[in-house]
Amino acid sequence: MKKIRIGAIVVSLIIVLFLGISLFLACRSNGVSSLNLHEIRKIAWKSVEKNQYDTITIKWEEARVELIESKDKWIIPITDEQKKKLEQIKKTDSILIAVTFNTEQDGLLGPIVPIIDPKTMEVVGFYPRY
Repeated sequence: MKKIRIGAIVVSLIIVLFLGISLFLACRSNGVSSLNLHEIRKIAWKSVEKNQYDTITIKWEEARVELIESKDKWIIPITDEQKKKLEQIKKTDSILIAVTFNTEQDGLLGPIVPIIDPKTMEVVGFYPRY
């Protein structure tokens, strides 16, 4: 009788632990705090060329935001200042933020993806579009 109770308690603890971990992982947003998501999307949106706005198929407030490693990523800087910052970032294998704006031309060119340095909250470049 005691073995059955202990077994039931152990099973219950495992279920509670599993549910707790699942809830914790579900609450994460690709490692980016939900408090900053609006600001991050806003910064990325402002970096998109205005003539591209009409091709974007999602609301800018709903763009996917994710953390990426700077190592081995092909990021195209637009300005000389972005180029210098990007070179420094890649030397330290830093984490960056990618914001994906899907477009009508995703099949041909791919989405528009500004890359943001989370330390300065400035755009340091874009993923290339082919």
